[in-house]
Amino acid sequence: MSGLPTLNSATVEVAGRNWLTAQLLMRGFEVSTPVVDRGVDLIVFKEVGEQGIRALPLQLKCASGESFSLDRKYAGRGIPLAYIWNVTALPLVFLMTYEEALDVLGAKAAASKSWTAGGKYAVTRVGSDLRQRLQPYEARWDWLAARLAVQPESGTA
Repeated sequence: MSGLPTLNSATVEVAGRNWLTAQLLMRGFEVSTPVVDRGVDLIVFKEVGEQGIRALPLQLKCASGESFSLDRKYAGRGIPLAYIWNVTALPLVFLMTYEEALDVLGAKAAASKSWTAGGKYAVTRVGSDLRQRLQPYEARWDWLAARLAVQPESGTA
C-alpha cells in the first residue's frame, strides 16, 4: 500500500475535529460536539464553581494540506475560527477571530470580486506572505483560554 487514500472533505473535517479535540483535552479544556452543524463545529468549555460552566463555540476549517478561506457569514458572530492544516500528516492549528482573519486575508483579497460580490474568499496555494501573516495565530492555546475565561458563567442570575 502506498500512502493514505484520497479523503473526501467530510472525512478530513472529522479527522481535523478529532485531532483538535485531543489537543484541547490534553490542555485541560472540555469539548462538546454539536449534533447538528449550524455554524458551530465544536464547543470548548470549562466547569466553574459548583454548577456553572463557561462555553465558547468554535468554527473549524480543516484541510488535508494548506488552505485559508473566509466567509462573510461569520462576521459579527463572535465565534473564533480554527484553521487546521495538514490533517493527515503533521497538523497545525491557527486560532483567530473573524476580524483577525480579515487582516490575514489582506487588502488584495478584500478588493477581489469573490469577496466584494460574494462575501467569500479562499486561498488554496499558501505562499510565504500568507504563511507569515498567519504565524502569530498558530497554536494560540493561551489566547483561547483567555477568551473562554471571559465568557458568561451559566447558572448565575
